[in-house]
Amino acid sequence: MNLKEIKKLVTISEGNSKMGVIPSISLPPIVTCNPKAPCTKGGCYALNGAFQYPSVQGAYAKNLNTFKSSPKDYFNAIDAWLHIRKPSIFRFHVSGDIPNKRYLTEMMKIAAYNPEIKFLAFTKKYALLKGISVPKNLSIVASAWTGFKMPAHDYPIAWLKDGIENRIPKDAIECFGNCETCGMCWSLKKLGKDVYFNKH
Repeated sequence: MNLKEIKKLVTISEGNSKMGVIPSISLPPIVTCNPKAPCTKGGCYALNGAFQYPSVQGAYAKNLNTFKSSPKDYFNAIDAWLHIRKPSIFRFHVSGDIPNKRYLTEMMKIAAYNPEIKFLAFTKKYALLKGISVPKNLSIVASAWTGFKMPAHDYPIAWLKDGIENRIPKDAIECFGNCETCGMCWSLKKLGKDVYFNKH
């Protein structure tokens, strides 16, 4: 599969203003997210700014439509892109969340097929994380929200610092943006640290 064929199936971003030159694939927010998460009712950053551009929304919708119609084509396209571009790190979902167990399983396969690449995904779909064995090069981070109860788990947590949240560990790493020069979220479990983001 060449880049032209890949582009017909999925849109993969090669970076943005916050992450720097870090490739990622995204999905529409809300419809792919945990419906019980408070951020779906307001405060979701993926509903503001550049995320509202028709071209961006169209790209995310195309990605979801491809996954729904043919999960095999969706993940084959991602895998082909990775083999062509050969990034050192990759992120699943600047916008949106892991839609279901099938998607998570395929994400883990992608990581296993590409051991030289470090992968990252944030999720509020905690139930999907039960009983799975994640490849060492896939960092899954449980995303928190103020007042949203989290079950016990073995994953690092991404906290929202909004002046109200009081569960953030004192040694949590503050995100200053630009993953390109930091990249610690890809190694949080190894570091034994959580991360926090100032509300934006």
